[in-house]
Order: sequence, then structure tokens, then C-alpha cells
Amino acid sequence: MEEELAFPILLADRVVTITSATDFRKLFLLLDNSIGDMKWLLNVFEVVDSNGGTGGGIVLSLPPIASNDPILSWVWSFGAAIQTSSSIIDRIDAANQLASLVVDNDRNKKIIVEEGGVPPLLKLLEEGVSAESQVAASTAFANLATDQERVRQMLRSIVRLATSSSSSTQTSSLFYFISRCN
Repeated sequence: MEEELAFPILLADRVVTITSATDFRKLFLLLDNSIGDMKWLLNVFEVVDSNGGTGGGIVLSLPPIASNDPILSWVWSFGAAIQTSSSIIDRIDAANQLASLVVDNDRNKKIIVEEGGVPPLLKLLEEGVSAESQVAASTAFANLATDQERVRQMLRSIVRLATSSSSSTQTSSLFYFISRCN
């Protein structure tokens, strides 16, 4: 008789899972944090300028994911402004802000390189919209390239960008930057 009862009990253990209220609270908290992160991300890419159009200004707000490290939100905001802003003044300002973040701070340099700050700066440098934009991007690169390992990381990022693009301008910019770093 005991053997007959053992099989249904084992089957019930495998089929029925009891989820506690704590698990639901954890799930709700994770979903709530994810929604907050997405709202911040949408806010970064949907900046409204004073005329009611999109694409003006730099959003400096702290996303929930970066609440422990505000430098992350600055790097992400400045990178997004360099890549997506329609205003060259905002793009130059963002590049200058990135350049000033890294002055005498190796941790910020590492964060900017690791969080994808190099490709937007390279894009700004190669577009050559104005001399001021090229100076801002070059200053940021010069401030970032103070350590041999960081230069290697930057070059990996630039090579990845150059190989994913068919533009000969990007390739020539890559070789120019490499020649300046050696």
C-alpha cells in the first residue's frame, strides 16, 4: 500500500509548485525597476526642444539602474546626445562634458570606454560638421588615451565600428587615430 501512495506524492511534488507572496513581491519590484529604466531610456531619446520639436538639449537624469553610480547616467546621456541630437551645439557640449569627466579620473575613463563612449565620439570627429565639434571629440579622445590598456580598448571599439561600416571615411579615420596613438 505504501508503494502505491509513493508514486502520486512524487508526481504531485513535480507538478505543483507553490509560489510565495515574497516571490511575487520580488517579481513586481524587478518589473517596476525595468519599467523605470525604460521610461528613462525613452526620455533620453525623446527630448523636446523649446519649439515643441524633438532633438534638443541633453537629458541629465538618473535612471534607476544607475542609482548606485551616477557617472553611468552622465556617460549614457552624453553619449546619446552626441549620437542623436540634431543640434551641433548640444553634441559639442556633450563631447566637452565627456572630456571634462575624464580629466584626472581613471575610473571615469574606464567607464566611458566600457560603456560605449568611444563610437559616438568617433562619429562626431569624422563627421567634421564644424571645427569646434572636431576639437571637442579630439579633446575627449586625448583625455581618454592616457593609459596603454585603455588605448587598446578604444582601438578595439574603433576597429569593431570600422569593420561594421562600409564607409571608407571611417576606415581612414581609424588609421589616422591609430597613427596618432603609437
